[in-house]
This record gives sequence, C-alpha cells and structure tokens, in this order.
Amino acid sequence: MFVHTQDTIAAISSAPGSSPHGIVRLSGPVAIEAAIAVFDPCVEHAEGFSRHRGCARWADDAPLLPAELYVFRAPRSYTRQDMAELHTIGAPVVLASLLERLLRGGARLAEPGEFTGRAFLAGAMDLTAVEGVGAMIHAGSDAQLRAAEQLLHGRLAHETEAVHTRLVDLLALVEASIDFVEEPVDFIATSQAADAITAALSVLKDLLERSTPMERLDTRLRVLLAGPPNAGKSTLFNRLTGLDRSICSHVPGTTRDVITAPVAIGTTEVWLMDSAGVGASATSIELAAEALTMDAISAADCILWVMEGTEAAPPPTRALARRLGMDPLLVVVNKVDALDAGQAARAIEAARTLGASVIAVSAATGAGCAELRAALAAKLHQAPSEATAPIISLNARHRSALAGAVRACERAVALVSRHDRIGDVVELVALELREASAQLGAIVGDVTTEEVLARIFSRFCVGK
Repeated sequence: MFVHTQDTIAAISSAPGSSPHGIVRLSGPVAIEAAIAVFDPCVEHAEGFSRHRGCARWADDAPLLPAELYVFRAPRSYTRQDMAELHTIGAPVVLASLLERLLRGGARLAEPGEFTGRAFLAGAMDLTAVEGVGAMIHAGSDAQLRAAEQLLHGRLAHETEAVHTRLVDLLALVEASIDFVEEPVDFIATSQAADAITAALSVLKDLLERSTPMERLDTRLRVLLAGPPNAGKSTLFNRLTGLDRSICSHVPGTTRDVITAPVAIGTTEVWLMDSAGVGASATSIELAAEALTMDAISAADCILWVMEGTEAAPPPTRALARRLGMDPLLVVVNKVDALDAGQAARAIEAARTLGASVIAVSAATGAGCAELRAALAAKLHQAPSEATAPIISLNARHRSALAGAVRACERAVALVSRHDRIGDVVELVALELREASAQLGAIVGDVTTEEVLARIFSRFCVGK
C-alpha cells in the first residue's frame, strides 16, 4: 500500500457538506508550486510556515474567491514532504472544482489515509499515533475523543517503550551467552534474568488489567429512570427526550416495558430508558415488569432515581440502594410545581438521606430540567480517581500484542525458574524474549505487515 510516495497528492481535507470554510491539501515534490498556480496573487519564494492571503482561481471565467495559502516546507510538515493547503469557501462545488484544477496541474487524488500514511512511512509518527488519528476522525463522544487523543500523543507507545527497551537489553545479554554455552560463563545470572522478566511481566499485566477496551467506547452510555410507581418517570422521559414515547397517566403502573430513546446530554448522546415502578408490585404482570426494571438497573451506567415530592415517600431503602449499585446515581425529586418552598425543602432533605446528589424538578413544567441535564453530564463525564482510572484505552490489536508479550514472558520465566544456570536453556529463553520484543514492537509499527496497515488505513477519509 502507498507504493508511490514521491509524487504529489491532493484531496479535500475538510468535512463533507457545505460550510463557511473548506480546505484542499497537497503533499509532494510540486505541492507548493501546484497550489501557487491556482492562487492570486502569485507567491514567489514562499517560505515554510507561511500564510498568504489572496484569492483562489477555482474555475475558468468565474469570479475569484477569498482564500488563504498555507505553505509547509519539508521536512517540517505533517508528511515530512513539501505541503500546501488552500483555505477558501466551503461550498462543495468550489472545492471540487479547485481540486480538479490541481489534478490537471500534475497532482493525483490521494488515497484514503495517504497523508497520514506518508507521515508514518517517513517516521514522523508511530502506528499507535496513526490509529489515534483514525480514531479521532470517527470519535462520536468525549470518551472516544479522549482515547484517540491519548493514542495520537503517544501514551501507549510511552507505556510500552520502557518494557520493550528492558527486554531488548536482556535479550542482548542472553544471546551473548549462546556463544559460550559450553563454557562456565554467564553474562547474566538466572536469578537476575528471572527478576528482570518478572518485572516486565508485571508492568504488561498491569497495563492490560487497568486498561479498557476501546470498542466499548462505541457503545452509548445507558441512563435509567427508576423509582416507585407514579413518580413521574414517564413524563420526565418525554421531557428529556422531546418525544411522546412513554404513556403518562395518574394511574400507577402505566409503564410495563423498558422504553429507550437517544438523548443528547452535554456533548455525549446516551440511551435514556424509562422503566416500570419498583416497590409496589401486586399482580403477576407488575412483578414481571419490576423484574425487567431490576435487569435494566444492573445493566445501566447511571441511574436517575425519581421520587414524588408531593408525598412523604422516602428515597429507596439502603438495602435496595446496595442492590442497585447506586454509583453513579442522581436522586430526582419530581413534581415540585405542586409544593410550596417549605414542602420542597423537606422533600429534598429526605432525599439526601440516601447520600447521593439531589436535583428538584417538575417534569410537567420543565422546571429544573436544565439543571438535571447539567448534573447528569457532570456525573457521566466526571474524571475517575487515580486509583481506579484505566491507564489507557486499547483496541483489539493492542490487546492481542500485549497478551502475546505476556505469554512469551511467562514462558521465559518458567524456563529460567526451573534451571540453576541460564546456559542450560539460553536458546529457548532467547526465543521467548525475541517473541515478546516483537509483539511490543508491533504495537508501534516496528514490526508489521501490509495486511495490518491496510486494515488501519482503510478507515481513514481521503483528506487525512
């Protein structure tokens, strides 16, 4: 893939669709000259890291459009080649016509991900950073964006680099012992080798255990409205979603199934779920509905426990709270529009006995719903503690490579622990250390295949 890396490529780099601002990007030997050819006034001897204001000659016999030309000289550019960017009106017809003129001027259309591919092949970034660019393109939530940013800035490469270096240094000593296997000469003692491999193994296992699968970030968080019957959960569901999905009635037990709809909370879209009331079951149907609610509670990422402020109903008992796993949890005191100030204060104080944050709302009028959205966004996006925070998000390729390195280290430790002298198993130990080193090298792209590269770059858009 990307066989021809010394010609000039061009592509529309801004997002599809109409916008006030559009970008056409070029990279290659004549990128700057090709961009200058469609730019007015003519820029002579454009230096690197320079911006030039003027107009774009985007079509014959068409009025010039305001534009800016950005020049990046090799090797101080994204691709480590000469690069240029034309910024102008983001109308699709304008950008397409401008790109067509550049292609007629000697450039060719870039393949998906080819700009980043050239950066990778030039050594400007490792494979984890490449994956970070791809993940950032497709990020649909704050969590996905943060995970992509970690990869792009080399967090995973940094985490594995020290272990990789340690294993390579150890491998050098072990391989040196191969030449003296018949002699009573050990370049490293068995205990030292075991300690070094065990230390590396501990770091790799810790990284796997404290990380989170990146694929899980593709799933929207689930926020469940739960609480006693007739607390106004369905009305609040309709208010937050803007849809009349749930039937609302003063008759308790209207909701039987778990109803789901997408809703934007802050910058993240979540699944909001309405459920049957808990705690007043009588008929077999109500018992079945409550069982569905309890299943939804165990699967939810966040629970909004809705209680009716017009009655003296207490929040859920602590036994039920333990069953719910109430973290994160928000207690919502509903129907405050029917309360005076004193009644509302007493209802909120009663709700606080659960030990969770309390928000007072009126689902009927919408009062307090903006505050509820803000509190829920803060709860969903709150930074985890250092003790429980995953080090990094890993995709399937990263996890597979780390697991392969762990298995190789485990086999190496088993070999050296069964022998008093490392020379007795030196070749087998070297084999396992080479395997562990190769697996870690594959993470950053030191050792990779065309198939892996093709799979990674296939998800890129053309302009990246």
